[in-house]
Amino acid sequence: MRVIEVVGMVGAGKSTICSMARSHLTERGYDALTIREAVQNTMDRSLLGRASRRLIPSASVRGRAHRGVFRLAVRPWHTVGFAVGNLGLVSLVLRALRASPIPWWHRRRIFGLFIQRAAALRFLGHRLGEGEILVLDEGLLHRAVNVFAWSSVVDAAALLRYLGLVPEPQLVLVVKAPSATASDRAVRRGLPKRLAGFDESKILGFFANAERVIDDISDLVEGSESPVVIVDNSGPPDEAQESVRRGLDAWLATATRALDATDGPPRAR
Repeated sequence: MRVIEVVGMVGAGKSTICSMARSHLTERGYDALTIREAVQNTMDRSLLGRASRRLIPSASVRGRAHRGVFRLAVRPWHTVGFAVGNLGLVSLVLRALRASPIPWWHRRRIFGLFIQRAAALRFLGHRLGEGEILVLDEGLLHRAVNVFAWSSVVDAAALLRYLGLVPEPQLVLVVKAPSATASDRAVRRGLPKRLAGFDESKILGFFANAERVIDDISDLVEGSESPVVIVDNSGPPDEAQESVRRGLDAWLATATRALDATDGPPRAR
């Protein structure tokens, strides 16, 4: 599966960088997909999708039906499959959340987002079509921020174990911005609902820890086989966009030279 994951703290500009990456890949002739689009395309190509095209002429109704089937049947199956195949990782996340000083409903939400994303990625597996690239915002690498940054002190050993257990994407875009800049952006645009109930000191502590987690992700990925592009998003947008373009072009050039490899890089349309 061809996955580009974008990681960064709240307010660093992940969504903006994701949009830049998808636009550039589209310009280069690839189908750059969000995870929702990738799931929908894969469902459309399945036996169910081929059958439903005959039975449900309306594309919008058919899309809703596919999403319902995925949510009620496909995702639960892959949730169980992921949990059984990754007991160590799932147990680690549960232990980290149990020790986190946040309300039970917040821990439940973080775990739910983690396991749902894991199930969707397991479902996609090797099912992406030729020329399709998944550009992933808040994937399993990024989930480390939510799992570990709420503690008063980041558990470095547990974080390292987590990062060693999650599947690595083919390319990582690490969006960097100082915690003060990111927190200011997040406050100005409106904090996510999950942050609204915390006092200022708790939120600032979360941002400082999130910066540490992102730095650890960056260091680990740079020492692995996965290519990494560091995007400084603290300055003018044009500079960040140029970093994204250069990083993607370098990755695509390397990928083109490895087209015959197993689960090889994507071909342009």
